[in-house]
Amino acid sequence: MIRSNLGINDQEAHSIARFFSESGGVAYERVIAAAGSRDTGMADEPAVPATFDGAISAMRSMLYKRGPSGVRGLERAMQHVSRGTGSIDRTDLDTVLGFCGVSMPEELLTAIFTQLDKGDGIVESSELIACLRAPLSRGQEHAVLAVFDSLEDPTYKTGAVEIAEALKRYKPARHAKVMHGDMSESEAMREIQDALDGLPDGMLTERDLLNFYSDVVSGYKLTDSQLVELLRATWGLSGRRQ
Repeated sequence: MIRSNLGINDQEAHSIARFFSESGGVAYERVIAAAGSRDTGMADEPAVPATFDGAISAMRSMLYKRGPSGVRGLERAMQHVSRGTGSIDRTDLDTVLGFCGVSMPEELLTAIFTQLDKGDGIVESSELIACLRAPLSRGQEHAVLAVFDSLEDPTYKTGAVEIAEALKRYKPARHAKVMHGDMSESEAMREIQDALDGLPDGMLTERDLLNFYSDVVSGYKLTDSQLVELLRATWGLSGRRQ
């Protein structure tokens, strides 16, 4: 069914099905919706210069229109298609971008691939994701690191926290979008669970938390003060300066 509707081969169908799998099944509606977004194009967007920076900015914007999970979804899809190697060729990149809702002019994709290609016809997904994930401001980074510091054992500073233990501290009911009725409590909890799922050894590092909140800030377009309030509410931090 997937192949006949979308015109992809068996391997692509298998990879995308794995990416969109839920509870042991496949959410076909999500597959079809995602694939359909390949035809959206950029007709309503301002002209983007065919430079690496311009192309990255355009791709980042398209991914984060889908919220905080946009870049993370691309990252996981590339891992699946590359069979876990993290190395992906241009054909597979085009396929994965389509299923992640990114439809860009050929010259922009070429600008990105050419910049990241080391000469062997492949790019590393980690390098592309690092370029796409916008860095936090200094104030935002400080606030996120304060959260991590509150989670880490004060006696044994190992630089990592058990994910299960960290999530026990998280209060999704206090998420601003839950309070405003834009998101359910379970959706807010799933947002962070999905982001942390699959981290090595079930451990959360500072970098992992920074990456998650980089996606949150870009996906929800939060200001410094909005992020600080979100962190204080959902992690139960005091209002005092950390």
